Amino acid sequence: MKRNTLMMTLAVVTGLLGTAASAGYRYTTEVVIDTANRHAKGSLADARASADNLQFIGCSTRTSSGGVYVSCSAQDANGVSVTCTSSNSSFVQVVAALASDSTLYMEWDSSGNCTSLTADNYSNNTPKQP
Repeated sequence: MKRNTLMMTLAVVTGLLGTAASAGYRYTTEVVIDTANRHAKGSLADARASADNLQFIGCSTRTSSGGVYVSCSAQDANGVSVTCTSSNSSFVQVVAALASDSTLYMEWDSSGNCTSLTADNYSNNTPKQP
């Protein structure tokens, strides 16, 4: 009888462990700005969900008869903000790849021109919260 009870308990526990759900790895990236080295990084979703009401990061594009224009901006929890701009049409593809839970990495030169833009879209990015 004890053996049957032990086997039943073991079967139940094994069944519960086998169906236990686990979330995947998540990486939180609030906005970080390095003005000395002229780069910034942050997750659009994490900036939106941050405890402060200061953080933001993102880009916009504008097309006119003069061509395309990209503008990317970020502000960290301390209120430090940066903006870079570019008329380089290849940056439009990066901005188009941004989603509400993307991580954006941007670099700029001393004149405020964007020199590098990266949009990371990984499963470990935190999803956007309302």
